[in-house]
Amino acid sequence: MKCLMTLALLMMTVGLSAREVALESVVCNPGSRVCVPVTLDDTQGLAVASFTVNYDPMVMTFAEAEEGTLKDLFSFDFTVLDETGVVTVVLVAPANITASRGGTLAELYFYVREGTEALYSDVALAEVELNEESMTLDLANKQTLTPKGAVVRSFATTSSCADRFGEGALCVAKETQLEKLSLRAGDVLSVSERQVPIVITDTLTTEGALRLRAPNTGWNGRRYEVLTTTNAAVTFAAADLPENYALTTEAADGVVTYVLTNTAVEPTIPIETAVDLSDADKDAIRYLLAENLEGITAITVNGSKEAIQVGLDLGIQPKLSRLQLMSADAASTLVAAFALPTLKVTAFDVKTGSIAVQVIPTEGATITKPVVNGVLHVHGGETLKTMSPLSNVEINVSDYLTKGKEGSVGFTLQLGDYSFFKVVVERAASESNGL
Repeated sequence: MKCLMTLALLMMTVGLSAREVALESVVCNPGSRVCVPVTLDDTQGLAVASFTVNYDPMVMTFAEAEEGTLKDLFSFDFTVLDETGVVTVVLVAPANITASRGGTLAELYFYVREGTEALYSDVALAEVELNEESMTLDLANKQTLTPKGAVVRSFATTSSCADRFGEGALCVAKETQLEKLSLRAGDVLSVSERQVPIVITDTLTTEGALRLRAPNTGWNGRRYEVLTTTNAAVTFAAADLPENYALTTEAADGVVTYVLTNTAVEPTIPIETAVDLSDADKDAIRYLLAENLEGITAITVNGSKEAIQVGLDLGIQPKLSRLQLMSADAASTLVAAFALPTLKVTAFDVKTGSIAVQVIPTEGATITKPVVNGVLHVHGGETLKTMSPLSNVEINVSDYLTKGKEGSVGFTLQLGDYSFFKVVVERAASESNGL
């Protein structure tokens, strides 16, 4: 009885509104790697979503599937099964989803074969299942389900895309070049940070207003390059443009780029560095240097990856200098030099494994948050339990990040959330109870 009541309540909650599962058509050049998003317009009441897609293996090969924008809701499992010409994806939520959201279930990536000029592959939704948690209710059978397939069409760089193919919005794969892209009145061009800019080498023509569809993740970027064309006589009637966004053109060397810009968001100052840093590390650098960025349009970061990450974790502001261009009103570049600090161990409690550390930054750098305690992980053997507390021991971090010393006592010092230092302290042969 309880199960029936729950089932009835769920049916009342989700109602009988129609649902849509759709794929996005793509045009590209042979040899391209294309992304075909699979979207769902409403997640409410679901716990399991699965779909099977068929494609032509003579035109393209399956590369991989990545989780889409709904991955936080379907967080329990994401399974991909593929064989030649067929891809099946299953998503599972921890419980029935109460939120009514739309977005991408998955992003399917394909390689389009060389030599496929003027050929195409249907990307058809062969099967779709939407179920609640107990799997006793197939929501696809209780509600109108509209599956929309797509087409991936391959063109040579000297060819014209004179029509759009398949249902839904049209995406042009990144770095694809076409002589001409013709769009009918009301056609939709997908705006995507994933697959732009779209390059048109000759002309772009329209038979009416060209609508721009928002990204599946919503309008959250500052800048979207919609397309680039040598024909500047194109106007856009952008559908559902959010507040604060403006559609502008940027012309250079006879080529016009159409750009959507959010004027309410401050531009991000670019960071140049010789080592690879994550976007999160770059954001942390901007935050660390925030008080020094007035009039700055670029940041150059020097130092090893270890020194940068240690500096960010411990809140060490690096040595700063500015590069001013010759013109008095020219923009400045801020140069930030990261170097490994020295650690001074001021106390060590053997029983608790706690250690008090003073961070001594290199010349010109500044510590912004004092490190009071670290966590000490001891390695070596039972005899280390008799160690005496340390006092005023200075450690050169650079000496111990990449090398150890034979016959010495070693331990790992953890400071902050991510910085781990391998520390080795030599012991004289006569010492038995101390360092």
